[in-house]
Amino acid sequence: MIAGPLANTNPPHELILVRLLEPGPITSGVSVLNRRLDEAGSELEVQREALASAGALVRVAALTSSRPELDLVRLAGESEVDLVVVDGHRPVLRSGPIGGAVGRVLSELACDVAIVLARGPSGIETGPTRPIVVPFGGAEHDWAALELAAGIAVGSAAPIRLLGVSRPDTEGGDPSRLLANASVVLQQLAGIVATSRVVHSVDGDLGAATADAGMVVAGLSERWQREGLGAARSGLLDAARAPVVFVRRGTRGGLLAPPDNLTRFTWSIIPGAAAPSEDATRDAAATPSAPG
Repeated sequence: MIAGPLANTNPPHELILVRLLEPGPITSGVSVLNRRLDEAGSELEVQREALASAGALVRVAALTSSRPELDLVRLAGESEVDLVVVDGHRPVLRSGPIGGAVGRVLSELACDVAIVLARGPSGIETGPTRPIVVPFGGAEHDWAALELAAGIAVGSAAPIRLLGVSRPDTEGGDPSRLLANASVVLQQLAGIVATSRVVHSVDGDLGAATADAGMVVAGLSERWQREGLGAARSGLLDAARAPVVFVRRGTRGGLLAPPDNLTRFTWSIIPGAAAPSEDATRDAAATPSAPG
């Protein structure tokens, strides 16, 4: 879970953990509904107590929702959150435009949005020996991903590794200068010295470069509304063993805004990248502004 480390940043951020339940059949009755709400509330309370014991400020809510995207948009708007984290599934992020609950949240929320995708039940494990890997090309959503990674790194003592894709077939195809500039900005604003690694996507380097990662944080394509993940990010999702978080920058901007004088590097298309298929998103964690 990425909310815990974010709550421990300075200044601290309050968390709202929300569990959205599918409505049951009308014939099931009120007693069944109450039991489901009680179970969800108990699970959230366990998470709240664990986070609170680490010093986090946490609120929780459980409710039934036939339109989870609308309830997430409403809750985020009422609480003026900085970041909404949704539990995504590979089927939701299929090839083509991102639809369903995730697409509605991405389209309508003014704040940053992070979509967490994991291969199995194992959670996110970041720490001194499990780095946060950030594929970085200098686009706006890449800076949002780096900002999120920095917040998690501060709260979990995990190192950050920047990945740049080399494009030897183009002029100025060496991304090392861009990675160095991003590292300098990161040091200035978060006190974190990131390492850098240049990879060749055609050689399948992404899997090796992320093999020891506790998580991978990547920005969505600037064409996400038309293309969804796209081939390159679908390939990253297939290559990474660790959970992958895709970030969309909101309209408010953020701490790590993209400097105008930095060159941007587009992602190379990864051969054989498989596209995800469809499912539903139900759980979410929202990170509101630091209490004033």
